[in-house]
Amino acid sequence: PAVVDHIVVKQAIIADRHVKRILELGKQANIAIFTVGDPGEQSTLMHAGYFLESDIEILRANKTVGDICSRFIDINGHISHETLNDRTIGIELSHLDEKEYGILIAGGNTKVEGIYGALRGRHANVLITDQYTARALLDIGGDQI
Repeated sequence: PAVVDHIVVKQAIIADRHVKRILELGKQANIAIFTVGDPGEQSTLMHAGYFLESDIEILRANKTVGDICSRFIDINGHISHETLNDRTIGIELSHLDEKEYGILIAGGNTKVEGIYGALRGRHANVLITDQYTARALLDIGGDQI
């Protein structure tokens, strides 16, 4: 699971030597390739039932624009729900920020704000997208990314 109900469950899972090794390899890699997820109702994580209703309310209230590796961000690329983030298993955004190449592959009008947030947060230094998404990013403030 990417997200668990309680932080103690996360701590137990990441203490497993096999999980710990995989997470460490992800941290050590100099290249990361990832996408940004849509935070809406059609989100894979929403459909999988990972969230409590209170989690969904907080994500909405904090104007969440997307997720990177199941870590939900706002338009500036900051974590938008700290408690949910604390229960998330996977690479930390701070580790993505340190990559020699953080390659974000995403496109489409439902992901523009999420891409923008990922770039504003400096979680990626390479973007692969389509011309329409690129134009939309410039239109909402390309000079600020």
